[in-house]
Amino acid sequence: MTQLPRASLHPYQIEAIEFLCQAPDRQVIAIMGAGKTTIALHAIADLKAAGQLQGPVLVAAPLLIAETVWHAEAAHWEATSGLTVERVIGSEKKRLAALARPADVYVTNFDILHWLLPVVVEQDQHFALTVVDEASALKSPAARRTRMAMQIGRHADRRWALTGTPRSYQLLDVWGPANYCTRNGAFPPYLSWRAAHFYPADIYGRIWKPKPGVEDAIITRLRDFTQVVDRTALATRPPVVEVHHQVPLPQDAAATYGAMDNGTTADFAKLMAQGITPPADIAVVGKLMQVLSGATYTSDKDAAGARTFKVLHERRLDVLADIHEGHDRPTLVFVTFRHEIARILERFPFARELHADLIEDWNGGRIEMLAAHPASAGHGVNLQYGSDTLVWFTLPWSAELFTQANARLARQGQGNTVTVHLITSPGRIDEIALTVVRQRLADQEAFITGLEAATA
Repeated sequence: MTQLPRASLHPYQIEAIEFLCQAPDRQVIAIMGAGKTTIALHAIADLKAAGQLQGPVLVAAPLLIAETVWHAEAAHWEATSGLTVERVIGSEKKRLAALARPADVYVTNFDILHWLLPVVVEQDQHFALTVVDEASALKSPAARRTRMAMQIGRHADRRWALTGTPRSYQLLDVWGPANYCTRNGAFPPYLSWRAAHFYPADIYGRIWKPKPGVEDAIITRLRDFTQVVDRTALATRPPVVEVHHQVPLPQDAAATYGAMDNGTTADFAKLMAQGITPPADIAVVGKLMQVLSGATYTSDKDAAGARTFKVLHERRLDVLADIHEGHDRPTLVFVTFRHEIARILERFPFARELHADLIEDWNGGRIEMLAAHPASAGHGVNLQYGSDTLVWFTLPWSAELFTQANARLARQGQGNTVTVHLITSPGRIDEIALTVVRQRLADQEAFITGLEAATA
């Protein structure tokens, strides 16, 4: 494999590498596809060359990134090809074997951190650096992955957080990555911090808005250890075009939707009109989204223990067929429900469900249609060489999942304009989901712009 020289790095990447090396507590915010892994690996190589890393590096990342990205990216560059990268994933036997092998970088996934922590303590393992890749995963301080990342970070001399979505849901999201980097030095304990500086903006107490002046104060605090990668990185990404397909429900499915709705769609629309972002995790919303998708889960399970489902219509499968037949490259499809993947695989026998061992075939153009859930494939995975066409079979409520999934194709290395197809049903709950996503992305963009100006 031809390795790229350091001279191939972009100026904004060199600046970010220097920033990471300057102090032990660092957070880098970069657009998706800007090369966060490349930046981190070169900073690790530079610190090792300078004798400033006394011990190995531990990286925690989403599973597909841990499986496919860090070792491959290290081998891709001359300056980092000498780093040995071990993947601490798979069965417990494989994990222990990987930890037993000397390495410069150990890469694991978030869901293994709870297993890794006692092993690290028992072995008295010291890390020169811990890195949280896609640090937006540390949203809730009560979540196990957040608590484990915080604790493992205490076993390291340096801590880096890498993210492209620092506040994709709400401003509270910044607490986890910031306090991980600073060993709880950035902000006070979560609940007291929230009570003092935020107020609940919905009847469920799930969405919290900052009090006047709080966002500016947070930006000022983050300035000490955070860098926004220069927006010239945007010029390295391909253009993106959105195509919106409105698909009315057939009569029977519309009746089913109406019977389940109980005013939820209208209530959410009223909240949006008042400037209030409604939560999306109430049970009826999931049921309504399933009806729009074309099938609903039943209470039964099949022989393999999977939930069975009842097909209501095939309107979206028909639209997917039209989209796929309308261009000459493969199609990447993002879904919300498992039954959508099953129905896509049945309708299109050539389709495959995304797994780590299929990424090479996809990027080589040997898979005609690839179906995936954005939670498993929406962070850091390089799929841009396989196609320029992406379809949202059903939309998420998460701005992070939406933007990260789109960035699987819209990133450096993509040679064409990326077309993102959005399928919605007019007047239904998924159109509200799209509005929510766009508003959250606008809020995040304003936050990043403010932080960028503060750190300039």
